[in-house]
Amino acid sequence: NISDIYKKALNKALQSKEKSQELMEMLQDFVKNNIDDWSDLEDMQ
Repeated sequence: NISDIYKKALNKALQSKEKSQELMEMLQDFVKNNIDDWSDLEDMQ
């Protein structure tokens, strides 16, 4: 499930203080590349 992967990646990004910004950008790129309707995911947050 893509949302489970997203949540796990998000949790790891939040736990990392040094690279959290870099990880968040990588995560956003991953989500944009793998979810057709990015706006729906943003609305869920």
